Amino acid sequence: DETALSNYESLMLNQFSADPQVFAVSYLFGNPQPIGPILELSRYAQSKQVALFFISSRPLLPAVIDATVKSLKKAGFSAWEKLYLKPVQSKDSVAQFKYKTRREIIDEGYSIVLNIG
Repeated sequence: DETALSNYESLMLNQFSADPQVFAVSYLFGNPQPIGPILELSRYAQSKQVALFFISSRPLLPAVIDATVKSLKKAGFSAWEKLYLKPVQSKDSVAQFKYKTRREIIDEGYSIVLNIG
C-alpha cells in the first residue's frame, strides 16, 4: 500500500517487480512496517472521533483481506471504519476506484476532511 504500511523490504527483495503475483506475495508473506507519521496521525484523528477508512488497490481476495487486516493491526492501526480493496474484476484504474470509493463514503454521510495517498 505504501501509505500506511511500507512493503519496501519485500519489494526490494523482489527487485521492485511490477508483476501482480510478486505484489501478492509481498501482501501475503511480507513483513510491512508502519509509516510512523501516518500511524501517529491516525491515532490523533481517532482521538478526535474522526472515522478512518483504508482504500487500497490491493486485490479484493480473502487471503489478501486477511493479510492486510493482520498487517494493519500488527503495525498498530487498531481500529478503522472500513477497509476497501479493489475488486479483481474491476476495469477501473486505481484513481477511478479510489475516487468512486471516496464518493461512496460521502454518500454514506461522511465528510472527508483529509485524503492521504
